[in-house]
Amino acid sequence: MYQKFCIYKSAGTYADTLEAYGLGNLLRELTHGDNSLRLFDKGAYFEITLEEELTFAQVEKINYKNFIPFIMKDENSGSEYKDINKVNFPAQKKNKKEAQGLKQEVYKKYNKQEQKKEREDNLKRIHEGYHFDNEIDIYAQLTTNNNYVGFLKIFHNFYLNKEYYKDLLLDILDYYSRVSPDDEPKFRFKKLQKEKKLNAFEGEITAIQLYNPNQGKGLNKTKANGLNGINTQSLWIIETMKLLGTVGTTNGKNSAMLCQLVKVGNSYDLKITVPVFKSTTWGNKNTLFNNFKANLRGNTPISIDILNILNLTKKIIETSEEYKTSKIKSRTAVKDIVSGLQNVYQKDLGNNRAVVNISFSNTPDFIDFNSKKDADEWIEFLDSQIAIISKINEQQSDAILGLITYRNFIGSSRETAFNHFSKFTYWYASYLMHQLSKDNKYLKSFRAEDLDKLYNKIDAQMEPKLSHIINNEGFKAIALAIRNSTVRLQRMPKDARDFEIRYGFVQDLQINSRKMKSFLSFIGDFVTKYNAETARFVENKLKKQPKEGIHRAFIKQEELDKFYALCEDDSNSVVIASLLSSYGFATDKAALSDEEKLFDLADKLGYTLTKTESNIEEVDQNQDNQEDINQ
Repeated sequence: MYQKFCIYKSAGTYADTLEAYGLGNLLRELTHGDNSLRLFDKGAYFEITLEEELTFAQVEKINYKNFIPFIMKDENSGSEYKDINKVNFPAQKKNKKEAQGLKQEVYKKYNKQEQKKEREDNLKRIHEGYHFDNEIDIYAQLTTNNNYVGFLKIFHNFYLNKEYYKDLLLDILDYYSRVSPDDEPKFRFKKLQKEKKLNAFEGEITAIQLYNPNQGKGLNKTKANGLNGINTQSLWIIETMKLLGTVGTTNGKNSAMLCQLVKVGNSYDLKITVPVFKSTTWGNKNTLFNNFKANLRGNTPISIDILNILNLTKKIIETSEEYKTSKIKSRTAVKDIVSGLQNVYQKDLGNNRAVVNISFSNTPDFIDFNSKKDADEWIEFLDSQIAIISKINEQQSDAILGLITYRNFIGSSRETAFNHFSKFTYWYASYLMHQLSKDNKYLKSFRAEDLDKLYNKIDAQMEPKLSHIINNEGFKAIALAIRNSTVRLQRMPKDARDFEIRYGFVQDLQINSRKMKSFLSFIGDFVTKYNAETARFVENKLKKQPKEGIHRAFIKQEELDKFYALCEDDSNSVVIASLLSSYGFATDKAALSDEEKLFDLADKLGYTLTKTESNIEEVDQNQDNQEDINQ
């Protein structure tokens, strides 16, 4: 009887993970599509459990089934196989190319906001009219010369030995039912080979580099000891499971590999990614991965790493049973569902590709949820981060350092997240102002409510407490003043700016944050100049237009006193300055004051507003009539 299976890790790469997924896909076929079988990552091995036992008698009743999809390399591939369904990769490749061309024409033709419906309708028709599988990226790699030979050997092992199909299945089930990795079952295939009953059966198969990244030529020895061009050989059972984990089974939609082309100069390298599930049912695994794969973004090395993790984390939340059913009984951490992504980077060498990097991207340690509202807030946070990162041009040399810093942040633990994120916010504030100065207004700012969400989540690991700082009225006033002096002005039309933009502010802030004395001097100098500039504007404005007295807010003395109270501990300057580098260049919170909401509305409409104490009620009334103003 079979119910629990162990897949022992030996490679330390996604080869182990794909082997586990392949076995799960096979078991799902043998149990008539049972999605309730569970996968657990136990550290040294993966464990798969069936809800109900699979008996020896049940296996004996199983008739031959072509569970390995036959992928056509060209139009003549597999012409001798009349009794199987084939995956016509050449035809799908053609469909995809034509569909992409038509989509580009649609985007060019219907590129205005009022043409959104026409654009979406045309894209829908293209999607319905041109079929290609979600696994087409894998087909493209599997049909290369070196990989295709190995694929055919695995396919022929079963197709040419239909009579002994059950024996081969039992060998697979026995192999993964071992108590210890050192145990070796009595293989039926060896007995059949000895009796010469098997037809062209390969007991050992060359390890294909696509799903064995550390076992290709030149990679299969710890230390080179000679010129050896021989590939590593592996047991057919193991290689069959890796193939099934890579491409999925005939009934499909259960692959677990992602192949992305990475633009580097004028050529394209290859990034291969496999998610590592820590605990899941097979149904949830397939749903999550297919949703993740359908929402890919980015085509440059570092941004792909970041966007994949952000996209994956969002899909983990959205596809979790707790979120879908709104029955969240306890705090759910995304890392407890998927621990991360295993990545392999292959460099284009012209005629072939070579593995140059094997890495692991962690899912965020600090993202968890215990309510539907909590989960929705994290989804909004991830959407905003995707919008920010996807607009950064990695081809610009100064962007690489910032993206590396963000990649370190998104994969960090709660204890180190603040330090990594602070480095990024300093860089991004400078990058944002530089790009806005060149009228690149497509760049996004952080949203203050997203910063609140993040900082409150990692607050438990921090000293001083971040919530104590970001909720301080003095801190809020200083952050607003920085916004009014930098990015808010930059997003206004030039002829509507009544104040000078403070270029280089964030660099000066970072330099002066190292010691509290210099930090207080820097902030004091900024507040003095800010209030003086505002006062001059108010005086001149009221002389010319006495009835129009709205202006940007002064920093009041009581607000400044509250801010200085945060600075009593000399060690707080670095943390406070880091928070200012994020909030000072962010967009306003959802729960804005009436004044801030009006400023935000004015920004969108292209107006510059000022404020005096005499017409606060008028400002409130204008805000109440916001819909009329928009019209």
